[in-house]
Amino acid sequence: MKLAITSRSIKAHLKSALFVGLGFSVVGLLFAGLFDSMKHQIETFSSIMPDGIEAIVGDLMTAGTPEGWLSVELFAIFMPLGLSILGIIYGASLIGREEESGTLELILASPTTRTRVIIEKFLALAKLLAIPPLMLFVAVYIGSLIFPFKPDMLHVLSACASGWMLGLAFGSITFAVQAVIGKRGIAAGVGASLFTAAWLLSIISR
Repeated sequence: MKLAITSRSIKAHLKSALFVGLGFSVVGLLFAGLFDSMKHQIETFSSIMPDGIEAIVGDLMTAGTPEGWLSVELFAIFMPLGLSILGIIYGASLIGREEESGTLELILASPTTRTRVIIEKFLALAKLLAIPPLMLFVAVYIGSLIFPFKPDMLHVLSACASGWMLGLAFGSITFAVQAVIGKRGIAAGVGASLFTAAWLLSIISR
């Protein structure tokens, strides 16, 4: 089955996915390179860190291992934040932009049902969101070859997959709201509000 709508949507948004993925990759390599020089300072810093900061960045005592070091900020803050925002943007724009420009009507004028359009757009959402965490995984692996940094790559893969699912969750909510009400701004607002609420709850619950 040809997925022409999916392919076209991916091409239209590929640059932004690659840009975010490049940012993740640079940060991943930076974390890999800094681990060896920072691991001896982590315990001291953790003992004087205020509880409020620890609630945001997590327990630094676990950062003495490569997996814990990645989890402190990269997997706990940067990746979920970046993928959730990207998911919300894609969720609001994959259909919303074409509705506003009038190209969606042209697509529906062809022998293509609205259900087919929604399914293919959702596939594009899932595939686009997979690009940044995949690039991050590759960057961490390269970092493990270059630097004295040997994380469990299955742990890294699991964390990247979790980040993808988180971004897809908020992207799906935004996508569904956009598909139902047809308002890109409102859909993005709903997705952003839910993400903010979830983020604050996760901090408060620590």
